[in-house]
Amino acid sequence: MMFVLDACALIAMFNLEAGAAKVRNLILRAAAGEHETEVCISPVNLLEVYYDRIKVAGHERADEILSWIYASPIHVRKTLALQPPFRNVAVAGCHNLFSY
Repeated sequence: MMFVLDACALIAMFNLEAGAAKVRNLILRAAAGEHETEVCISPVNLLEVYYDRIKVAGHERADEILSWIYASPIHVRKTLALQPPFRNVAVAGCHNLFSY
């Protein structure tokens, strides 16, 4: 099963906010190969996470977190395609609609 993260999900995990444990467990399931779990994020959402980490923790820590994300089972999906019947989708939300 595929799960697409937005920036808020990873930011919540790094800040130990509500839902952090769910995101962490999802990533752990993907790492273990449980039920063919796939976790992905769009480049735009990844950029938002990186920018947030720079503001919160500085460039060095943001770079460490970015390296962790690339080494984790989170796939950065570069392919994006809107397919019908999507209507009235905000531009930012479009980055979470992928085709494979």
